[in-house]
Amino acid sequence: MTAITAHFQIVTPMFLGGAGHEAESIRPPSVKGALRFWWRALNWGRFRRNAADDIAALQTLHREEARLFGTAAKERKGGQGVFLLAVRHAVVDTGKDFTKSFTGTAYLKGMGLNDRNAIKPGGRFEVVLRFRPGLDAADRSQIEDALRAFGIAGGLGARSRRGFGSVVRLMADGRNGHRLPTETELNGEIVWLKKQIPKNSGPIRSAPPFSAFADGFALGYTGPVRAENSDVLEDIGAKFNRFRTNGTAAIYKRDKTTKQMVIDRAAKPGCRIVGSADIPITNLRFFATDHHSVHAIARARSIPTGTTGPERSIFGLPHPYRFSSLKGTNVVFDYAPNPSNPSRRASPLFIHVCAFRDGNENERYMPLILLLESRFLPRGAQLRVKVGSLSVGSVPVPVSFQPVKDFLSSGTTGLMSW
Repeated sequence: MTAITAHFQIVTPMFLGGAGHEAESIRPPSVKGALRFWWRALNWGRFRRNAADDIAALQTLHREEARLFGTAAKERKGGQGVFLLAVRHAVVDTGKDFTKSFTGTAYLKGMGLNDRNAIKPGGRFEVVLRFRPGLDAADRSQIEDALRAFGIAGGLGARSRRGFGSVVRLMADGRNGHRLPTETELNGEIVWLKKQIPKNSGPIRSAPPFSAFADGFALGYTGPVRAENSDVLEDIGAKFNRFRTNGTAAIYKRDKTTKQMVIDRAAKPGCRIVGSADIPITNLRFFATDHHSVHAIARARSIPTGTTGPERSIFGLPHPYRFSSLKGTNVVFDYAPNPSNPSRRASPLFIHVCAFRDGNENERYMPLILLLESRFLPRGAQLRVKVGSLSVGSVPVPVSFQPVKDFLSSGTTGLMSW
């Protein structure tokens, strides 16, 4: 068998583990699952371009994925695929992640991870792929491309779409060792990833059925360079929180006399200061409509006529609210075709923390953020609405990704489009 070995470094805390959330090691199934994701993301457009419709394209894609990656033995046509994968020399340290509450990092982390062990940043591991004899060069290239994409924008474990568990592929240093990429090398990898969008899409006129690279449905952004990996998470998390949170904010407006942009003096004392002098007011969103309509549901414990799903639910489901003004009443929007087993809808927004070394050999970090639009939920689906434990009905699903695009393009984030 021919083989390749890819070396990786963990950039941000990685929440992996079994039933006990022990986070002791990196297992081959976790890596193989990530490679499957990136293979599908890179290749959907190719299958869709050659199929009559999405269903036919999905059927062909699933057959090809099974051939390349294998299937479970319990399936009728189980098999190992065209390569074997091993993880070796994993040098990792684990411990509790003591992220403080009410910080941007804690906002990205969400609930449920505060008491879990994490694999700490800085750990390294190798992924070894052994290809079966006689493997077609095109097949091998597809697997290697998935591995490459994983090393640019991928991660492992819980909340990997929110920047946790980010990894970076290391470069050979010529002394039988491996090092972080230089800034030039990292930018070259990002350029390669960008080129995969039109390369593999073709004339696709509708959003993919899952997160995938398709021309017109994929956007990429990078952000400011930081000295610490935690600074990237904190910065993006704080801005993400401000953008998605309802509330009174002081914003800039144009003074009628001086024609200059100044803080709106009518803002309430103690309110947040959001934006800057060069950011139009139209770029600032506080989702007041979401807040008011959901508050009305919580107060009445029923759904007023004409209510639609919150705009913010496009960032992922379930989508919860808690109203202190109503004695802590909780409202949750989720997708529950089976009421006893509600489904999650992962976010279309992928936050990744890149690592590289600058000209002085210092480690530096920056965010790489992808928006991969896809069909949010099946056609005709509704969001279930629960007030506390009481299901009060359902509302139409929002269909616009504009709130996500507004966050990415808002000058308050410091992000730059590819």
